Order: sequence, then structure tokens, then C-alpha cells
Amino acid sequence: MDFGLFTEFTIRNGETQREAFEESFKQVEIAEKLGIDTVWLGEHHFSPERSVLASPFVIASSIATRTSTIRIGIAVYILPLTNPLRIAEEAATVDHISKGRFNFGIGRSGLTRYYNGYNIPYSESRGRFFEALDIVMKAWREDQFTYEGEYYSFHDVIVVPKPYQKPHPPIHVAVEAPETFTQLGSMGHPIFIHAHTPDPIPLLQERLELYRKARKEAGHSEPGDVVLRIPAYLAETAEKARSEPEASTMQMVEYGAKELSSTAVAVRRPSRGSRPWPASPTMSC
Repeated sequence: MDFGLFTEFTIRNGETQREAFEESFKQVEIAEKLGIDTVWLGEHHFSPERSVLASPFVIASSIATRTSTIRIGIAVYILPLTNPLRIAEEAATVDHISKGRFNFGIGRSGLTRYYNGYNIPYSESRGRFFEALDIVMKAWREDQFTYEGEYYSFHDVIVVPKPYQKPHPPIHVAVEAPETFTQLGSMGHPIFIHAHTPDPIPLLQERLELYRKARKEAGHSEPGDVVLRIPAYLAETAEKARSEPEASTMQMVEYGAKELSSTAVAVRRPSRGSRPWPASPTMSC
């Protein structure tokens, strides 16, 4: 089992953007000294009140040169917002700079603000996501290829560099909807899950079973890596563990509620009469 640190390069109240970068880089350096296995980077756009992490590949490259042992993952790169050939080039470049310490986490996000800002219809996000993933895989595995899809078309292209890790960096796909657990299980990709609070554990177990069953039926014999993102805070006492992070936690809860109330995927209804399970604003697929 690996333990990781998830960071969004968050801007605290009253903090400058410069200070947000400095504080988050320092956290990563401390995490490596403490023996944390992986640092995971979010991706946010047009969110000055929340984060300065708009360019995860650039941040990942900087972390790679500041560290020597910790793995660097993206959780998640919003695949439909960028040309997939550029994604394949930049992800492979980070893999080389880090000398194979790169994990490629991908999703399509639940925040329509990002899509509106980039002038991409959110209704196209699922189709664009799977086409882009297919193109990235071809770019890494094939010397030269042609692709004809609904959203992307490329002819006789050669992507350089190829990844440092062979055949490519570990890929984790963010999942939310039940059908996506089954689809990604069939494709054989490891998955990334955001555990909400309160999260119905039986529902999560049910969806993981769908994933494992689909993997097995598709002939993937290995168990499949599952990354679970959960909020955690360590302190000397239970009282401190509650009081010290309370202000920042409530700030993020209120921000998330505001964003999700205006997004296209605000609430997904779980099965068997459970309480609503809100979609992750950054990791939905």
C-alpha cells in the first residue's frame, strides 16, 4: 500500500499567489523527507479564490527537479481541455525529467466553468475524453499513426519523446458513475476514487465489485490498482484534529457546494435509496 499527498496549491485567505506557490512546494519537499510515496496534483482553471494549479505538467516538472524519490502524479489532468498530442508530448517529457517517477491521472471534471472558459461544450466531454485517451495511448505505443475520430483527426504523426517508463507511465482514471466503473474495468485501467464525506461504504464496495468483475471478464488477470482519495488531518489530540483544520475545511466545503450547485453534474443519485452522492468537482468521469 502506498500513501500519498494530494495538493491543489490552494490559496489561503489573505495569501498572495506567490505565497501559495512557495507554501505548496515546501509541503512537497517535507512530504518527501517524511517518506510519503506520491504527491498528487489537482488541476484548476479560472479559480482565483481557490488554487494556482492551472498547469499541472509545469508544476510536476518543477517538483521533479526539487525531489529525488517521491513519485509525482496528476489527479487529475482534465483530458478534454487540451490537444491530446500535446498531452502525450508533455506527459512523456515529465516522465523523462522525473526519471520514471511520473503517474498520469486523468478525468474530465465535473465543473462546467472550465469547459465554458475554454469554449468547449460540456456535452462533448465524455466523447472527447475517450478519444483523447485512445490517441495518447497510440502516441506512446506507435512510432507513427493516423487517427480519425469525431473530435480529433491526425495523419502520419510521430510523437516525441516516448515515455521513460515502458510502455508508459501508470495511468489512473477518475471514476464516479456506476457505468464508468464497469467500462474502465473492461479497459483494464487502474482507477482513482474520491471518497466523499459522508460516503456510503456499501455503495463504494458495490461499485468496486463492478470494476473487478468487468476486469476479470475482460481477461485482465492482475487485481488492478485503486487509488482512494480521502481527507485526513493528524494532530496531537482529537480536539486539535477537529479545531485546527476546521476553518479551511469549511471554506472548501462551501466552495464545493457553490460550484456543484451550478454545474452540469451537481448530484448523482446512488442506488438502493442511499443519500445523494455529490460528484467530485475535479475528478468526474
